[in-house]
Amino acid sequence: DGYVIDFGVVKKALRQICKDLKERFLVPLHNEALQLHVDEASSRLRILCEDGSRFVVPLNECFLLPLTQCGTQELAEYMLIRLKESIGDDVLAQRSIHWMRVTVNERPYSEGITR
Repeated sequence: DGYVIDFGVVKKALRQICKDLKERFLVPLHNEALQLHVDEASSRLRILCEDGSRFVVPLNECFLLPLTQCGTQELAEYMLIRLKESIGDDVLAQRSIHWMRVTVNERPYSEGITR
């Protein structure tokens, strides 16, 4: 049919991933410098940092990520995993797609790239 993959499928998946992350407080769940406690009763996330700083954030404003950091490189890797899951291994194999590249820019000359 002449194309590698329907770009509409990729666009739809990336829109959902970005929507999930947009305007949320991104929390790396596997960061050893943070102690996290979800307070179900008040629907708040309590964060204790290794320097003693404390933060309390409404849980509905947080997005808990299975990462150690929330830098551009880690976010690019997370987005690539989610993109592959959304499209599906069967579709990628059917279209002979062996790799994809995701770039996340924080600002000019500050980006994370993964493939």
